Amino acid sequence: MSSPLPEFRKDLEIIPRVAEGKSYGYIIKDPQSGEIFELGEEEYFLCGQLDGRTELTTIQARFEERFHNSLIFDHLDAFIRQIETQGLLVSKTKGPFAPEYSTIKKHRLFDPDRFFNMLALFLGWCFSLPFAVGTCLILILGLGVVLKFGSDFIYELRILWEPGYLLLVPILGIFLSNLLGEIAKGVACKHCGGHAGEFGVWFLYRIIPHFYCDMSGVLGIRRKSDRVRILCAGMIAQLLVGGISIIGWKNTYPWTNLHSFWLFLAVASIVYFFFNMNPLFQRDGYSVLATWLEIPDLRNRAIAVTRSWILRRPLPEPLTSREITGFKWYGGLTVGFEVIFWGLILGLAGYYLTLWMKGIGAMLFLVLLGLRFEPALKRQWRRMWYRQPLLMNQSGSPKTIRRLIQVGLLTAIVLIMLIPYPFTVGGEFVVLPVHQLGICAQVPDKSRAR
Repeated sequence: MSSPLPEFRKDLEIIPRVAEGKSYGYIIKDPQSGEIFELGEEEYFLCGQLDGRTELTTIQARFEERFHNSLIFDHLDAFIRQIETQGLLVSKTKGPFAPEYSTIKKHRLFDPDRFFNMLALFLGWCFSLPFAVGTCLILILGLGVVLKFGSDFIYELRILWEPGYLLLVPILGIFLSNLLGEIAKGVACKHCGGHAGEFGVWFLYRIIPHFYCDMSGVLGIRRKSDRVRILCAGMIAQLLVGGISIIGWKNTYPWTNLHSFWLFLAVASIVYFFFNMNPLFQRDGYSVLATWLEIPDLRNRAIAVTRSWILRRPLPEPLTSREITGFKWYGGLTVGFEVIFWGLILGLAGYYLTLWMKGIGAMLFLVLLGLRFEPALKRQWRRMWYRQPLLMNQSGSPKTIRRLIQVGLLTAIVLIMLIPYPFTVGGEFVVLPVHQLGICAQVPDKSRAR
């Protein structure tokens, strides 16, 4: 039985565009996952030929006739496999092996186009040279404050950083930095003549709220420099908030509520900025890098090439030797950084949760692991579930196996919560204070009292 012929999805949104200094191209938006892809004229022609009925050899001949250029069959096969992994083809199978779309559930709040248009008219001066000079002066002044009073800054942060309600302050700071960054990108998009599609919120790992502004309209802007400016607007706004917060911290009375607010807002803004600008994360820094290099879907393609190189498999797409080298470097750095980062973060989280909350903390850590690796766990679960011969014996049934797995998981959870933890000290110990504060009181001079 021959395998079914590939078919390009008909529900995709297709937007033609002309890039600066390049030929005609197309923007493909997946309405189910929200992902955006950019195709050239040749790639779009191949997608248009994939109708589920035309043989690949016929498509190869039509391509050579249309563009007067040879097309190697292996390259055509690699291109089809690439767009299939991106979910752009109609799935011919049912069950767990169909292309999986993004697990992120986005909640649209409102259409921001008119609102951002008003802000762009009102804040047009933010895109002028005097504002850029003023921003640089604020950042230089904030850096000077950090260099001169950095020890005081860290000392106050250590004193005020206590578990409880003060933890809410940096969370609100990150929340505010994210909101200002997305608004800044939307305003910059309207200022440069783009279209802001929607404004909403999604939940990172289902618990952390995160605002987003649909930046698909950026791809319709012809000049690459304008696209880069739009994507940098959010990071500049976050860095500016950090500089203003540092200056506000220095110019308020110590140990007051306002003083502490500026302190935590400065830390939250700067930390969020460095995470946001990191091109190894799929955030604004990565978007700027991919736009500047003009490499669509840089991250996924680089990881796929790196995985193929490590496992000695065929390349997922036709590439030149220079492109293969670049993808290997970026994919290797991305994978290595994520392994180290998440290993450190999850290790610290597991250690402190177990230390502070014992068995309940261990359970919370397992929940945290489940939320972090939810897509991978879902894939493995669905693969295991649909391989019924491996899960069933002659007298078993899928329903019985499912109940056994559920009971086993529930039993494991209960046993983990009942693990005994020692609450007594087994040897010599020394009690030390968490913080030391010196209090000096003024007393009258004895010689003068006489």
